[in-house]
Amino acid sequence: MYCFFSYICSAKPKTNSMTYILLILIIIAVGVAIELYFKAKTAKEDNRKLRAMIDSQEDYYFLVDKTFEVKETNYCANSQPKSEEPLILGNVLHCKNAVESGRCGHAGACKSCPIRFVINKSFERADDFSDLEACMEVYDGTNKLVDMDVMLDGHYITLKDEGYLVVNVKNTTNEKNDNKRPKVLFITANVELFEKVRETLTPIYRVLNADNLHQARQRLLLASTYQFHAIMTDEEFYKENQDILQLLVKNDNLSLYVFTNNDMDTRIDQVTCLNKDFDKKELLQILSLKS
Repeated sequence: MYCFFSYICSAKPKTNSMTYILLILIIIAVGVAIELYFKAKTAKEDNRKLRAMIDSQEDYYFLVDKTFEVKETNYCANSQPKSEEPLILGNVLHCKNAVESGRCGHAGACKSCPIRFVINKSFERADDFSDLEACMEVYDGTNKLVDMDVMLDGHYITLKDEGYLVVNVKNTTNEKNDNKRPKVLFITANVELFEKVRETLTPIYRVLNADNLHQARQRLLLASTYQFHAIMTDEEFYKENQDILQLLVKNDNLSLYVFTNNDMDTRIDQVTCLNKDFDKKELLQILSLKS
């Protein structure tokens, strides 16, 4: 250090000026580096706190791309995926169809999954979605198959010119109906029809989708708990399960609406046929008359 300052003092004026400038630049660089270090440390601590807060939420959040691959989530903080499972939304949620087929989207039943349908449409439109309610069959931590009701919202975002959805998944299985919006059970594997009906009714009603008989039966056996305003289905499902449906809705004195493009002889007062190409205002009016 002594030699360094002796050199500075004995150097020529021009050399002194350059040395002083170099010394000042070094000091500035060190100061900037120290400042950046503390900012990065603070940001890391803030991110850790934010992550802890998100991980402690009861609702689950997923950042997914258009292939349904999960990029970030707080779900794994409470339910670690198996090492061999792909990080695809259905697999991460332990959906029955995804687990048994090996990959979300590969099972035949995935074609009638309203969650996949609505998420795909959101990516196509580069837009949000909200109030999607669906029945799911999932494997819990003990590998037991359980029925679950979920509500999903999706927020479309762009990161580095790529589209993503922040999907919020809420378990509503044990949630009591708020009575502000009556709940309708729509039993159908026709996801396009379901989405059309859901978009029509959602401002006033909550529309829960069941895409198979098992899901429908589980909910209808608890109809008094769910407090369904009405039951809806399509012609194909009705014809395949007519006796069971009529018995279940009759027990709870529920109205059953069947969407069809054909003339149907239902032979029961509680069943009303509706055209698949329905007028939205007319459908709302029909349901309101049921109140």
